[in-house]
Order: sequence, then structure tokens, then C-alpha cells
Amino acid sequence: MLGQGDTHLLLADERLRNDLAQGESHFREFKSALEGPERNRRRQVKLVARDVGETLVAFANADGGTLVVGAEDDGTVTGLNYADDGIEILKQAPSTHVHPDTPLSDVRVRQLELGGMTVLIFDVQKGTGFVHLTSDGRCLQRRDSDTIPVSSEQIRFERHEQISREYDRQWVDGATVADLRDDLLQRVAEAISPGLSTEKCLQTLGLAEYAGGSLRLRRAALLLFARDARRWHPRSEIRLQQISGTELLTGKDYNVSKDDSQAGNILELLSAGWEQVRQFLVQRRLAGGTFQLQTTYPEDACREAFVNAIAHRDYSAEGRSLEILAFNDKLEIRNPGQLLSTVKLTELRRGTGAHDSRNTYIARVLRELGYMQEMGEGIRRINALMNGHELGPPEIVSEEDSFAITFSQRNLFAPTEQLWLDAYSAFNLSREEKLVVLLGRGGKLIAPSQIWEVLDLVDTEEYRQIIDRLQTKGLLSSQVSRSQAGTIARRQGSGPREVPRFAIRTPDLAERDHREVMEAAVALGNQPRFGKTQYEQIADRLSRQNPYQGAIKLRQLLRWLDLIDQSGNPTDRLVQLWDSGAEDRPDRQRHAQEAASDHVTPQIAPSRDIYVGNLDYQVDEHQLREVFEEVGKVVKITVPRDYLTNANRGFAFVQMSDPAASLKAFMDVDGRSLHGRPLRLGWSFK
Repeated sequence: MLGQGDTHLLLADERLRNDLAQGESHFREFKSALEGPERNRRRQVKLVARDVGETLVAFANADGGTLVVGAEDDGTVTGLNYADDGIEILKQAPSTHVHPDTPLSDVRVRQLELGGMTVLIFDVQKGTGFVHLTSDGRCLQRRDSDTIPVSSEQIRFERHEQISREYDRQWVDGATVADLRDDLLQRVAEAISPGLSTEKCLQTLGLAEYAGGSLRLRRAALLLFARDARRWHPRSEIRLQQISGTELLTGKDYNVSKDDSQAGNILELLSAGWEQVRQFLVQRRLAGGTFQLQTTYPEDACREAFVNAIAHRDYSAEGRSLEILAFNDKLEIRNPGQLLSTVKLTELRRGTGAHDSRNTYIARVLRELGYMQEMGEGIRRINALMNGHELGPPEIVSEEDSFAITFSQRNLFAPTEQLWLDAYSAFNLSREEKLVVLLGRGGKLIAPSQIWEVLDLVDTEEYRQIIDRLQTKGLLSSQVSRSQAGTIARRQGSGPREVPRFAIRTPDLAERDHREVMEAAVALGNQPRFGKTQYEQIADRLSRQNPYQGAIKLRQLLRWLDLIDQSGNPTDRLVQLWDSGAEDRPDRQRHAQEAASDHVTPQIAPSRDIYVGNLDYQVDEHQLREVFEEVGKVVKITVPRDYLTNANRGFAFVQMSDPAASLKAFMDVDGRSLHGRPLRLGWSFK
């Protein structure tokens, strides 16, 4: 026990000196009782009392703090030159200058003498019961070294957000390892490190620690692994509603045709709960005279949103469930809790990588187990998957008490746009290429900045590849050179990217040029290999307006038409054309179009793994390896598995030995059926 003579006891005047030496901050404020240029006139005591009330309200609405009255901003003590009644007015300011409906609690007031001068020290704790107001009804808050006006709603939001952020890290009295599913923990422990005990597994994941000779658990451990999840959280569940129509009605028009729920811990929901959700991803539609089940939304995109909802929902809202609503035209995933203040809705919609975890421990475990890393950056992956199916991006809404993501069956392109794109069907355009083609509809010139914006690009290499592919197909022509664009930009006071440079060519012109190149290649007769000489001979046969004059352009086009391979050797297709004398056949244009439509060059990203989606749950690593080794050397295959069923989770990652093998995989494997399901390939976002 410390006594008055103990050298370790921090005395009041020592603490005051320390505060003054450290200066003003988010937690400290100094107020002078003097005014005037020379600081030689005493301020009216009622004005100083008003300052005391304002500062204490601001501290209580933030994180608490200390107010020293009788000191200048630089920490110099100038004291309080008031009679006893004036000092008493200041001491009463925490009551008289704070609104009576939002009183401060635990305010400590001390009067000290320092160097013969009187100072008052006010200590106030962070408020929890009220959003505090001054006596005249103003709401203030401490931000760094300033006291600023804020709305009471903002403070309530910040406080609730803090509660929600702390929920999964809280220690739970009375909870033991016996309350957790041992079989589930054993599988997780084995995945983390073979032979690891469940107790050490929990400690490794930060979910438990020894204290007082016993293992205590965080709430996250119970949410993730509890035997009876509802004992620890009454709404550890998902609610699934199927709605007949395009909006939810009430009363006599109530149109919910199916209302189910699935309870369990988080890992159970990620397994059994997802199986419940999957039934909403298909609809019975009339096709070919019979009703068939057809997928309405990309399964991988919906799974990503489902995992994110479970990981980031506000678990402190114990009275609400995660909800899945399936309408006739959309699927909505709605989870309790609005978006965190650190994540901006605009950034999230753009998929710029905005990220923060409300539930730090839950998110950490799901990342360790592969549930969140496996799909990469959530919204970016979702947008890419939706775009790949030519569906519009999901709608994202953050309201006062919920966050929702809605998948729509709305096509990415409007009917009039689709009619325009149909004319380019022979060119088998990717989604990105279609968006660029639409920019040039009606003969409009396109600025590079428009392409960057409409495709939401962040990588120069990706931009270059898209431009190269469109130019190879003969659909994009440069009307303004780079040097001319620079001159125009300087004259206009803009950047070169802002200058319209490109035009989209009509499909008939591109097909005419392809036909001319194809006829010239066939007219050469049998060639062992295409090199400089062959390209020059082809160029000599082309009309002056044909854009494929250079060797590089000709090589790219002949490869795209599947007439030569990567090494310049003639393909079987070209050999057949030589043998059949196809230069005289009327259907030679059709051959060129078929060759083009059968071979699409995807964006090359050699540093990234290939994401393989739409897997049947019974597919294993061996079966995938057999498929991909047909096109090249496989370095590594990762098949994430469900911890409850041990089945794969519907996707995998494949690393090929080199970019050429990755490219061939996209050409030959994408869309191939495996166990009755077409494989969907994309680039991993890991």
C-alpha cells in the first residue's frame, strides 16, 4: 500500500506540471482567465464558466479529458485572480453550463496552488448515458486539439460503432471449451498446424487466453464454434424469404411464399446456410418448350457477398438476423449494422479496395481459414463476376441500421445498346471491349480518359491490352496521333488523356480487311513458317486503306484468326485452306469469323493465379490437375474445403508455370464441362 511518503506516488502538482509540459491535445485543454493584447485584464467570470461548460461537454462527447483553467495555450500558468465567489462559479460550471437533460457524471474538480497562483483542474470521463449538450442546447465534441460543433446523431453513431467493434473481442464469463464443437475445432486445428491441440488452436487464433489457471474465451470463439450458438447469441442465424413479385407487400397483399431460417455458429452457417441460399440462385424458366432450372445470378458472386455479410454484420444488434430476400427480379442480402465510418460507400461501389473489419477476431479467423482470402477483395470480385455474366453491378445501400447488397437480373447493356453490339457478334467481344465499342457509337471520337473511366481501370498494362485487342480485331483506329493529342492538350489546357483520339470502325469494314488478309495468306501457298518475308508478301497484296500493313499487326491478326500459332507456324486450319484452295471459296469470310469467334485472348496477368469457379462439390485436386495439365505445366492447385462436409467450396485456384500456359488455359478450359458443370475461369484477386 502506498503512503504519502512513497516516492512512486504521483502527486497532484506533479501531474499538473506534466500536463502543462505535454501541451494541449485531444485529451487536454488550457483556458486562460486573462484577456487583452498584454494578457493583463481579468476576463468576466461568467465567460470563463461558459468556456468550462463547452470544453467539458466536448470532452465527454469524445474520449474524456482534462481541462486546466488558469493557464495559457502554451502551458504558462497565469492563475485565477477571482474572489472566492468567482472561484465557486467556475467550480459549478459543470452543472450550470451543461443542459440539465444531459448532465455530466464523474466530473472531478481540484483547486491547486502552483507558484503562488491558483488554478482549477477539471477531469471528465467519456459519456455513455447521454449525448451531452451545453446549457443553450449546443452539441460539441473534441477533435484533436479543437472543440467543434457536431450533430448528436453523429455522436450516437460513433458510440454504437465502437460498441459493435468491441463486441467480438469481449471475454465471456462462464464460457468454457466444453461449450464449443470439439470436432469442428479439431479440423481447424489440424488445418492450422497438424497435432495442434484445440486449446492452443484457440490461443493461436487470439480467441482465448489463460487467466487465473483457466482458459477464458472471447465472444468470437462462441460465435464461430459454439455447440449451441443461440445460447450465446439469439440471432446467430440467417432468415431466407422467397417473395412472389418485385417488392415486399404487407397486410392482405402479403406475398412471402417461403420463410425459412437456418441457425448455427458461423462455420455452420457458411456451410449449411449457404446450401439454403443456393436454392434462390436458380429459377424455373420456359426454354425449348419445357421448364428448366436456370441460374439467375453468378453463384461465386453471391457466395462472396454471403461470406462478407456473415463476417462483417453487427453482432451487437442481438435482436436481428442476417436476411436473404429472393424477389422475382433480384436477390438481396441484408445484414444488421450500417457501413463503418472508415469505409466510404462511393469507394465500395467503385471497388477500389476500401476495407475495414468491424469484427476483428471473426475476420481474422475467416482469413486464416481461407474463407475471406480465397475470394480476394470482395466488391471487386463481385463486380468482375457480374460483369463476366454481362449483368449490372450490384446495388449497395447503407442505411441507419442495416447494410444491403442487391443482385439484379438487369442486363449490363440497354436494349438499344445490345442491338448495336449484335452487329459485332462475329468478333466475340469481351465485356470490356463491348463497353469501348459503345463509347464510339454513332462515329464519336473516344478520349483515353473515357476508356479509363468506363472500365474503372487502375493499371496501364490492362488499358494497353484492351486497346491492342481492339486494334488487332480491326475495330479501333487512331484518328489523332499522340503528338497531335499533346499539342491539342496544351492548347486547351488539359491532359493528353482528355483529347478524343480513337474511332470505332463498323464491322463490315473490319470484316473486309480480315477477308483481304486471309485471302493474301492463303494465296501464298504452303509455307513452313511465317516470318518477315511472308508478312511483306501479304502486305504487298493488301489495299492501301487496309490497316494491317506492318509485320506486328499482321502477326497478331493471323494468330487471332487461328491461321498461325505463337511461333509463326501455320495451323491445321490454314493448311486445310491451302489444301482446299479456299481463296476461291465464297464462304471464306465465314471461316475467318468462325476462327475469330472460337479463339478469344483474355487479359494476361501472369503474376496472378487462375480462379476456377462453378465447381461441382465432388471435384478434387487430382481431377482439376488432369484438366489443366492438358494445356500446360501446373505449378500448384488449391482447393479450399468446407470444415463441416470436407467437400470443396465450389471454386479453386490454379497456378500455371508461365503466361503462355495461363493464356492457353483460358482459351481451352474456360466453359469446359466437368461433372456436368461448365468451368468459369477468371483472374484471382489474391
